[in-house]
Amino acid sequence: MRPLFVYLLPLVALGGLSQPVKAADSPSLTQNSDDANVRVRALFRQAYTAYNAHNYEESRQLLMQAWAIRQTYDVASALAQSEMKLQQYRDAATHLQFCLDNFAPSASDITFEAIKQAHADAKSHIGTLHITASHDGTTVLIDGQSIGDTPLKSPVYVEPGQHDVEFKLGDDSAKQSIMMMAGSDSNVDIPLEHKAPPPEPRAVAITPMPMPPPNPNAAQPSAGTTRDRLNKAVIPGAIAGATFAIGVGMAIGFRVAANSNDDRADDLRKKVGPNGCAPGAPQNPDCGVLMDTAKSKDSDRNWSTAGIVLAGMALVSVPIYWYWPRQGTSGAAASTNFRLKGNVGSNYSGVAFSGDF
Repeated sequence: MRPLFVYLLPLVALGGLSQPVKAADSPSLTQNSDDANVRVRALFRQAYTAYNAHNYEESRQLLMQAWAIRQTYDVASALAQSEMKLQQYRDAATHLQFCLDNFAPSASDITFEAIKQAHADAKSHIGTLHITASHDGTTVLIDGQSIGDTPLKSPVYVEPGQHDVEFKLGDDSAKQSIMMMAGSDSNVDIPLEHKAPPPEPRAVAITPMPMPPPNPNAAQPSAGTTRDRLNKAVIPGAIAGATFAIGVGMAIGFRVAANSNDDRADDLRKKVGPNGCAPGAPQNPDCGVLMDTAKSKDSDRNWSTAGIVLAGMALVSVPIYWYWPRQGTSGAAASTNFRLKGNVGSNYSGVAFSGDF
C-alpha cells in the first residue's frame, strides 16, 4: 500500500485541504482564517518531511498541532499513517474512521480506497465495539472513561484484552465485562437495570406498657428512719475517716522504712561477704548490725500490714454501721442479710462484707 501522504500532498500543494476555514465578512476574521490555512499547510509539509526521514513521532506531533487547528479528513488520514508506523493502531483506526465518515466527495477514489485499506489493516490489530442502547442519551463508559452518549456515530476501538463497558442513564446503570481479541468485532447492548426508589418509612404506633398497680401491702421506707440514719452516720463517718487516714499513713510510712532497711541489709551483706557471719568466721561487728537491720525490716513490714488492715476496717465500718439491722426497723432494713469476712495470709490481708441491701 502506497503511503497516504503520496495521495494527500498534492492537495496541500494546490491549497486544496478539505473543509477550509470559512471566511466571514469581517476583515479581521478573514485574515485569521487565511493565517490558519497557511499554518495548517506549513505543519502538513513539515510532517511530510519528517515522515520521509522516518521520524514518525515528530511527524505525529506536527500533525496533532494541525489537527488542533482543523479537524479534516486529510489531516486525520495523514496522522493515522504516522500512528500506524508507531504501532498505535487504536488511535490510527479512530482517525481513519473519521476519514471515512467525513470523506470529501471531490477527493479521488484512489485516496478513498487507500484509506479503507489502512483502516482494515489497523482494525486487524485491535478490537471493534459496535455499541447501541435502547434509550438515546445513554452515557457510555469504557474502563471508566466516558466516550459519549448514544447513539454513537461510529464504532469504538479498544486494545486487545479485558474491558468493562458501562451504561448510565439517570439513576439506572448496567455494566458488562468483555474480552476482545485482535481483529475481533463485538456488538454491545446492555439492558439497563432500573433501580426502584427505596420504600418510604412507615410510622409505627408504639403502645405504652401499662404500669402495674401499686401494692398496698408493700413496705414503704420511713422518712424518719432514713433521716435518723443520716444524722447518726456523721460522727462515725468522721471517726472512720480519721482512722482510715492513720492506717494509710502507717502503711506507707512503715513500708518506706522496711524498704530502706532492706536496702541497708543488702549493702551489709555485700560488705561482710557470703560467709562473713557464718559460725567459725572471725568476729565482725557488721554482723550484729546486719541482724538488727533484718529484724527492723520485718518489724516495719508487720506494722505496715497492720496499717493496711486498720485502713480497710475503717473504710468498711461506715457501710457496716449504716446497714446493720436494728430493732424497731421494718421493711428492707429489717431484712438486711449482712455478712462480714476477714482474709489474712502471708502476702495479703483484707476485710470484705456483703449482704442484701
